[in-house]
Amino acid sequence: MSKNIEALNAQQVFLNFQQDPPHPTYSTPAPWEAPPLHFSARKLAKSKADLSPAELASEAKASVRSAPTHATDVFFTGGSVDTTTGTAAAAVHYDKFAALYRLPDNSSTLQTELLAILRALQLAVPRNINVTIHTDSLGVIQALPDCVP
Repeated sequence: MSKNIEALNAQQVFLNFQQDPPHPTYSTPAPWEAPPLHFSARKLAKSKADLSPAELASEAKASVRSAPTHATDVFFTGGSVDTTTGTAAAAVHYDKFAALYRLPDNSSTLQTELLAILRALQLAVPRNINVTIHTDSLGVIQALPDCVP
């Protein structure tokens, strides 16, 4: 195996390894600019499973009221997997627009929630607007900051 490494000159390659250059259109944001993403989470009084439909509705309304107001457009996203059939879907609601996206069977709940947020961003980005995206997925909120460059 060491002969293979020597043949590839791997040691020299790793010693000369440098960071990839940024994309030609990338510009470093000024330090005073707001970060591209801001995450906030509002903890429920008790487990979601222990809340009645009326309590869930009340919590949702309180969450919407407490959301940052700097955004110009508000999106609501959700994803779900039927554990008995394995069917999965993601949904996006924005103003008077609503869409449902079918995912392959046996997709994870995280995949459905991430797809819903991706679709919301795909709707928002071409319009170059600030947005607030509401999701009930703590897993997504925890995973997304790791995706930010």
